[in-house]
This record gives sequence, structure tokens and C-alpha cells, in this order.
Amino acid sequence: MKKLVLFIFTVLILAISCNRTKDEKLEVESYSRLIFIKSSFDENNLNKVKSQLDSMEKCCYENFSATEKAYFHYLYSNYFSQKQDERAEGEIKKSESFASNIKNQEIKVKILIAQSYLYLYKDDLGRAFRYILKAKEIEESSKTGQLANIYSIMGMINFEMQNFKNAISYYTKCITYTKSDNYSTLSVSYYYLALCLINLKEYPQALFNAQKALYFAKKSDVAERVHISYIAIAGVFTEMKKTDSALYYFELDGRYLVAHKMLNNLEKARLYSNIGETYISLNKIDKAISYLKNSEEICRKVKVEDIEWDDIRYGYSLGLERCYLRKKAYKLAYYHNKKAVELLYKRQTKEHDLKVRELEGKYNIGKKQNAINKLQTELTFKNEIVKQQYIIMVVVILLGISGVLLFYLLVKRRKLEAEKEHIELEQRLLLSQMNPHFMFNALSAIQKEIILGNTKIANLYLTKYADLMRLILENSRQKYINVEDELLILEHYLSLQKIRFSNRFDYRIEYTPELKNSLLCIPPMLIQPFIENSIEHGFSNINYQGFLKINFQQRETQLVCTIDDNGQGEQSAKKIAKNSHSTSITRERLNLLSKETGIKSSLNTIKKEAPDLGFHVTITIPLHDS
Repeated sequence: MKKLVLFIFTVLILAISCNRTKDEKLEVESYSRLIFIKSSFDENNLNKVKSQLDSMEKCCYENFSATEKAYFHYLYSNYFSQKQDERAEGEIKKSESFASNIKNQEIKVKILIAQSYLYLYKDDLGRAFRYILKAKEIEESSKTGQLANIYSIMGMINFEMQNFKNAISYYTKCITYTKSDNYSTLSVSYYYLALCLINLKEYPQALFNAQKALYFAKKSDVAERVHISYIAIAGVFTEMKKTDSALYYFELDGRYLVAHKMLNNLEKARLYSNIGETYISLNKIDKAISYLKNSEEICRKVKVEDIEWDDIRYGYSLGLERCYLRKKAYKLAYYHNKKAVELLYKRQTKEHDLKVRELEGKYNIGKKQNAINKLQTELTFKNEIVKQQYIIMVVVILLGISGVLLFYLLVKRRKLEAEKEHIELEQRLLLSQMNPHFMFNALSAIQKEIILGNTKIANLYLTKYADLMRLILENSRQKYINVEDELLILEHYLSLQKIRFSNRFDYRIEYTPELKNSLLCIPPMLIQPFIENSIEHGFSNINYQGFLKINFQQRETQLVCTIDDNGQGEQSAKKIAKNSHSTSITRERLNLLSKETGIKSSLNTIKKEAPDLGFHVTITIPLHDS
């Protein structure tokens, strides 16, 4: 029946095109066969797609027009994208090269959408947005019916950039332009609207959109979308503190996964962890421990190490820590907290390694490109010298001068980019080293109090430590954080250090209420290294009560922070001089901030003169609007 329909469709196309030129006629015939291959994507039969594409390439590719070749490589790119194969990028570039000289605007728009989605998948959001804007420009003039897909991609890009209000606007437009029977696109749009509203803490609207996503997911009969819609609804109820309702939807999701034979080990471990967290909110600790232990047991048996599995392991470890803290089983709480910290450190190390490999890849690509450019220049020179030796000498000299100037500018630009990336890498590496150093010192102190039987102190210390780790985890990937969050991190850090040093020092943080309640942002962890120096080096061997004063003042577009201590002077200065790497990186970070924002920054460290003791540090930081 399908072959008969294809035959009738082809005959109709030939009849309509009988008054066209021979070239146009051939283009329509082959294009109709390629559209038939596209229908195999809708059936989700990738093996059939590959077979059909290979057959078309062998029998017809040489006779394809530019339009047909553009669409052929577009289909091949879609195939490789769904297989998560890196060859997708090469195929879409071939498609783009053929599409540059064709008149079919619909294919051009589809290729640009595919390119945008490809770079979105690779986290290259800038290039993804440029391609989708080109697609939108062509679509607005040619009206090919792709606006819904374009707005969907624009919404996805803004969601990844955490521009949630913009993402809501684009997904709303996507719904407006989506046909009422396109349940799949409607389900995805309402799902992302719910996620945006959750991030904006607009929970009633988020719940409405999550329920709409579930409705259309069931209509589309796509099991994976039904599953994530259940999770979204449960997540909204969790944020609204309606834990009974959240638990109900988690259990509904579990039954749905079982019914559709989707409850693999990964989904089962994630489901048990989510249900366990919900039972903690209901204060049913024994049930929570049971579900979290089930999740732990699955992860132990599977022994797979990737981001998804490590996120589940981190989740149940923190959940078990909270449970055992409430049951006052401090040794078990300490054990699971240590596991969570190890997973956090492992994640930070992986991110650092990935960044290094990315930089190495960019460097190797640059070397290959330079070699290719050099060979092309030599070939051009040899061909031209045969034709007109005198003229080519003049041209080569001019090209040589231009090439040297261009090469100089490129090298200078790459050097600046490399310096920037190097500073960012050092910053991340410093953070990844600082966190474990403080973590294991703090954990040793907790272990000591548990061994000595000081359960109240251990409980207080462990609770403050857990709060601090949560704040560091939430903000470690952010380039800027709110001033209020930075103040909260410093408050937790200082209170922990005060307990650890047996109240050997006091501290005071000074700021105005307007500054705390503002939406102004600064880079994270700029101030903490200097506070750590004051405590670790200034107060380590003193025989008097130490005092640390931290003051924050806003001066127009700058935040001025002063750190003043009465610690030991000369000995502290020698220790700090040995550990000046963090100070150098902070100066480089401030210089980079000044270049990016155009606002002055500074760092001044002064050792007080006798009879006063200690150090006085002043940091001027450019402010950033959230």
C-alpha cells in the first residue's frame, strides 16, 4: 500500500511539472523520493533510513541537482544526529554548501534549523542562535511554515542560557504557530514552559503547564514524554511543599514505566531516590532510608560511571546523610557526607579535564588549518609564476606583506584568547583544589568530635557544613552570583572556622540592608581566599583573642570590600608570601573583569605598622546586574 501511494504521489508530481524544464522535472522526481525517505524518520526506523539513503547514493547521487544533494545531506545529518554520531556536523556542512545556490527556501530554512540544533546540542549557544536567526529571517519573507520549529529552538537556546523570561516568550509563540493536532510539539513546549516557571518560582503556572504537557504527551503516545511530564508535575508539587501530591505522581510515573517496559536500572535508581527525598519531606525517615538504600543498591550493582549515574549517587548520598542526622546516627551521616563530597570532587575534576582536552583540540585544529593554508598558498604561487613571472612576484610580495600582518593579528588575538582561557582554567582549578582542602579539614574536625562523644557540637558543625557545601555546589558553575548569596557563603564559612578554632577569634560582617537586598552580582569566591589567610595564618598561633572585620560598601558601579584582622604580623606575612598563587589569580581575574565591564578594579594588601597587628586588605570589584 505504501509503495502504491508513493507511485501515485510521484505520478501527480510529474503531471504537475510537465510544463517545467527538464532540469526542474528531474529535481522534483528525485526530491519526492527523498521526501519518502524522510517519512521513515517519522516511523523512528533508523535502519530503514540508512538503507534507503545508501541505495539512493549508489544509484542516483551523481545525477542529483544542487537542491537534491542539499536535501540528501540534510537527511544524512538528521540520521547521524539521532545516532549521536559526530559525522552529523560534516553532513550538514555539505548540505549548506549545496544550498547556497538553490532557490528552494524551505530546504534552506530546514538546513539552518538543523545547524542550529546541532550547535545547541554541542553547547555552542552563540553559533546556534546565529543560525536560527538566519532561518527566521528567511522564514519571515518566504512563509515556508517553519515558524513553530524556529521559535521552539529559540526557546531552547534561551532556556540553556537561563534567560527564562525570553524562553517563555518564544515557547508561547511556538504554541501559537503549532497546529492543534501536532501533539508532540505542543507537549515539548508546555514541558519547557513548566521548567522555566519552576526556575522563576511561579509554581501555580508551572503546574498548569506541566499538566498540559502531560495531556498532550498522552495524546501523542510518546512514552518518554509522558514519563518526563510526570516527573515535572512531581517536581512542582515538591517545590510547593505538597509532598503527598509529589509522592503520588512519582508513584504514577513508576507504574507507567513498568507498564511500558521502560523501568531500566537507571530510571529505577532515579525513581527510588526521588521517592526517598519526598519521604524525607514527609518526615517518614525509615521509609526514606528504605527507598534511598534501594537506589544505592542498584548503583552498586550496575557500576556504570557517567554524569547521570553520578548525579543519582550524589542525590541518595545527601538524602541518607539527612536521614541519619535526624536519627542522630552521626557516624553513618558522616560516611554518606564523605561519599557525597568525593562525588562532588570527582565531578569538578572531570570538568577540568574536559576543558583541557577542549583547548588541546582547538590547538590541533589550528595547526592543521595553518598547514592547509600554507599548501594552498604554495600551489597558487606555482601556477601563477608559469603565466606571468613578473606580475606574480609583485602579487606574492603584496600577499606576503598582507599575510604577515594578518598572521600577526591572528596570533595576537589567539594569544589574548588563550590568556583568558588560561586564567579561567586556573580559577576553576583553584576552586577544585580549595574545596577538597577545606572539606577534608572540616570532616576531620567532625570525626574528632564524634570520637570524643561531643554529639551536640558534631551535629551543629555537620549541619553548618552541609549548608555550606550546598551553597558552594549551587554557585560553583556560575560566572556571577548575587551579593546576598556571597554574604551567606562567607557567614557559613566563618561560623565553621570559628567552631573549628575553638572560638579563638571573633568576627563581624558589615553591610547595608539595601546592598544585601539588591540584585547586584559579583564573581564567586573572590573574597574567601583572603579571609582564609587571616584565619589560617594570622590566628594560628596567637595567645590573645583574634578579631576579623569585613566591610562591604557600594560606590556607584563598584563594590569595595575591606578585610581587617589583628593576627600575627611578620610570621603571617611570610606564610602568605609562600601561598601567593591565589592572590595572583585574583589580580588576573580583577583585570579581566575590568576589561570586560570597563569598570576599574583593584587589590591592595597592607601590613599594619606597630603597635597595631595584622593585615588590612581592600578589594574593589566591578558590579554586574543580574
